[in-house]
Amino acid sequence: MRADRLVAALLFLQTRQRVTAAELAAELDVSERTARRDLEALASSGIPVYSQAGQGGGWSLVGGARTDLTGLTAPEIRALFLLTGPDTDADPQTRTALRKLVRALPATLREGAEAAARAGISDGTDWAGTETEEAQLAPLQRAVIDAREVRIGYARPGREPHERTVQPLGIAAKSGVR
Repeated sequence: MRADRLVAALLFLQTRQRVTAAELAAELDVSERTARRDLEALASSGIPVYSQAGQGGGWSLVGGARTDLTGLTAPEIRALFLLTGPDTDADPQTRTALRKLVRALPATLREGAEAAARAGISDGTDWAGTETEEAQLAPLQRAVIDAREVRIGYARPGREPHERTVQPLGIAAKSGVR
């Protein structure tokens, strides 16, 4: 989507002093021509972006202009990055979202967010190698997000277990029990 690319281009410009169309194209995984059109679109929309030709040239934001697209507070940002941690197995959408968020942050908040992301590691198993409750709930959480039906095993106390097809609306916790 073009609007998504324009925001990503603006955030990339904010993190660098100057970028070439080739650098932006590589970052956004588009052609140089598309990257150049996106930069020109930013400039024509009123974003203070200008180009400089020649050796050492490229595209820059006038006077280091910045925009805070997140509206998040420092504690909210830390909480998000603590939740996700340095999860290299995260899906592509999560990695892309976190990369955009880091770029959107002012420099004063960026360092804290990156430190929070490195602060912990989530392993879905206990010390004996058994899957934890959180790891077992991950497929159910994905089903809630994707609005999919799932088959679950269900047993009432004192009765034989059986399977049910459910349409989960959410996962509730009360006093730490889910």
